[in-house]
Amino acid sequence: MTKTLHELAVETDTALEQIYHKLGKIADSLESLERSLHENAGDRGEGYGRDKRFKKSLEECIATIEAEDSYFGKQSLESYRKLEAKRLALVAEQDALEAIWREHRWSRFFLVLNSNGHIHSSLSCSTCYWTTRYGWLPRLSGLTEADAVAQEGEILCSICFPSAPVSWTNGESRRDKDAKAKREAEKQNDSPRKQKSRYRLTVRSLRFEANTTKSSRRYERRKSGWLKPSLGWRSVRTKAKRPTRLGSPSLTVSPMRTLNWCLT
Repeated sequence: MTKTLHELAVETDTALEQIYHKLGKIADSLESLERSLHENAGDRGEGYGRDKRFKKSLEECIATIEAEDSYFGKQSLESYRKLEAKRLALVAEQDALEAIWREHRWSRFFLVLNSNGHIHSSLSCSTCYWTTRYGWLPRLSGLTEADAVAQEGEILCSICFPSAPVSWTNGESRRDKDAKAKREAEKQNDSPRKQKSRYRLTVRSLRFEANTTKSSRRYERRKSGWLKPSLGWRSVRTKAKRPTRLGSPSLTVSPMRTLNWCLT
């Protein structure tokens, strides 16, 4: 049975999506193992985290570990080689599937994974950054722009799809519409008793926020009166119930009174 272009596109891109997901995990593991190889070879590097820079190359570190009899270095090197072989096998599968796409050149759709992400036709859009996270939509592969709008909403990228109408680029995603409709339905189905209870909770939370704001302001005003140094003199405000002695026995501070004395 001959497959249609849409069926071939969905099957190919679904397999590619899984391969890309596996390659992402392997890349993270390889990065960690490379750091371990550098450290086992005595290359501590400079900096911290992902900004750390090593002085030796990876090949030099591998040669150092092979020359030395280091147990942990040999374990890291063995794990690194196994993961690298797995990565190369996945890359070969990826190239074979990408060759099928290059032969037919069907449409592809990628959704940016944030609160107001748009749908792009590739991973190299000029409006995105290298840190942008995408979600592949293989079920839409081989379909038209209208099909993508019907399933995901009017959130097409105007750069990737310049021929799309403006109404298809500045709308709302389907998931946001469904979530809003669900909230509205829950409000309509709520009984008057539940609505009254929700209103009481809202009023209580507003009162709590107001009291908290008042308390914080009162604390800031009280804090502003404590120990303010100025030109060698210090001001002290106290709310003691009885006179408190500070410094010499002859100096006392009465309640709610400010005294200045020289520190020298």
